[in-house]
Formats: sequence, C-alpha cells, structure tokens
Amino acid sequence: MDNAIFIIAICVLVFTIIGHFGLPFGTKVSIREIDYDSLSQDKQPFFKIQENKEIAVILIHGYAGTPLTMSFLAEELFENGASVFAPLLPGHGEDAEAFSKTRYEHWEKKVKQVFDEIRPLYKKVFLVGFSMGGNLCLKVIEELPTYRQPNGVITISAPMILNGFANGRIFYKDWKLTLSGLIQYVIKFIPKVKESKFSLRLSPWNGYGKHHPLAALHSLKINIRKTRRSLSKIKVPLCIIQIQNDKTVEPENAHFIARKVNSIEKRVFIFPLRENFTSRHRSITHLYSRDRVAHYIKRFIDDVCKQFDAYEMKSASWKSEKNKDEET
Repeated sequence: MDNAIFIIAICVLVFTIIGHFGLPFGTKVSIREIDYDSLSQDKQPFFKIQENKEIAVILIHGYAGTPLTMSFLAEELFENGASVFAPLLPGHGEDAEAFSKTRYEHWEKKVKQVFDEIRPLYKKVFLVGFSMGGNLCLKVIEELPTYRQPNGVITISAPMILNGFANGRIFYKDWKLTLSGLIQYVIKFIPKVKESKFSLRLSPWNGYGKHHPLAALHSLKINIRKTRRSLSKIKVPLCIIQIQNDKTVEPENAHFIARKVNSIEKRVFIFPLRENFTSRHRSITHLYSRDRVAHYIKRFIDDVCKQFDAYEMKSASWKSEKNKDEET
C-alpha cells in the first residue's frame, strides 16, 4: 500500500513538473516573414521621425497586441521631441494560425533587430515595453555590453510571474497555464474572456480578441521566468509603471523588478484605477490612465536626457582642460 502511494505521488509530481515546464526536448517551429502588404492599416508597424537625431524611443507592444495600442503614447512622445518606432512582433497582426507558430525567442529576436538598427543612429535611445513588451525589453538589454546599452528603459505592467512561486507567494492565474506544457499538445487554442463594448470603449484594444494559442502562451510563461533570473544584470536607468489593481499582472511584479535590478536611477509608479468594468491592465490605452502614464514616461526621459547632457558637458570640459595642460 505504501509503495503504491509512493508511486502515485511520484507520477503526480512528474506530471506536474512536465505540465509546468513542458517536455525536455521541446518543439522547434519555423516562422515565415511577415507579409506587411497583406496586413490591414491598423495592424501595421509605424514610425514618426524628427529632423534631429537626438532621441529615439522604441515602443514594444504586448502579447497578442499590435503597434496601434502604443499610438497614443507615440503621439505624446513625438510631440515631446522624440522620434518613435513601433515594430510589429512576429505572428502578431496576422491570423491565429500564424500567431500559434511563434514563440518568445522570435519576439525577442525582433526587438533585438530593431534596437540594433536604431541604436547607432541616435544619440539617446529608450526602450518602452507594455506587458510582455516590457519583459522583452528587459530580456534584450540583459545580454548587451555596456557600450550598446539604451539610455533608459520603461516597463508598463511587465510580468515576471504568471503561475508560480516567488517572494514567498504562490501566483495562480489559470489552471491551463499550470499544465500548459502538456495541454498545448492537446488543445491548440484557449478562449479569451469576452469583453463588453463598454469595456473596450473605456480601455481600447487592437489585437487577437477571441482566443490564445496555448503553445505561444506557454512559451511566454517559461521565458518570463528566465528574464527574472537575470534582472541583476540591468544597470541602466529604469522606470516601472504599474496599475495597483491590475487583474492580469499583479503589482508584486513591479516590486520584484525594482528589488532585483541594479539600476542606480530607478523610479516606480504604482497607482489604482477606480473602475470595475475592465481588467485594468491596458493602462496605455485606458481613458483614465493613459495621460498619467505618458506624463511619467516623458518626465523620466527628460530627466535622464538632462543628466546625460550634463555628463557630456562635464566630460568635454575635463578633456579641454586636460589638453590645455598637455600643451603647456
């Protein structure tokens, strides 16, 4: 009897571990290049270029979203003097089948590619990511050498923990996520919670609205865990924005990021939304929060740029004095 209980316990443990992490050999998928000509206008990547080459801001949208969700923030930043770039992540903006074939590494590769193209062209470059986009921004800069780092990073409702254990707490969002490593081979799509028309007016959304591809969602769950393991490598100025009563990403995620990074300059803005009609997650489009979010981001970018310019002036002055001393 005891042996039977022990065997059952071992089987349950193995099932749970594989259900959470997936099979050890995984499944490799190849994706085709995005056919931008086939996309509707509201799914297209966009950019707004200033005449000068001073400041560039790269805006990374969230899971299942599109660059359009970043359009309000893009307008605010452009009016504030920055050039803005909002790429479309692979699989997003296309049909559900294309989305189901993409993984976290594909989205990460796209962010790296865009950053590598823009970094040499501008004096100051900032990365701004919403939700999964924030996690991607942190993941990308963790591996960059110091001389190629952005001048600052802004995360908005960035997840570090979905289902799992961290900081002495158990985080449990959805049982399907708990066992997604196995369920993904049986169930291809899981339904998304339907939103009311009023909710969508209050918190606009552009992206997949009916269901989530479980394999892509599992890839996100596993890789955000990898990001949080290396947060200590991050030393650039960081701004963290979070809705206190967000139903999708709990505020503990913001505290976790703030505690783990080694940025000397870091700001954390956490505030509530006083309504009960939405998930209170899409703070970048929500009519009650988007102005406040844009204000925090503009102020952070302005302050970091002033510090950068002051350092450059001081450095130039020091070099000039050194040259004079050498001449004499």
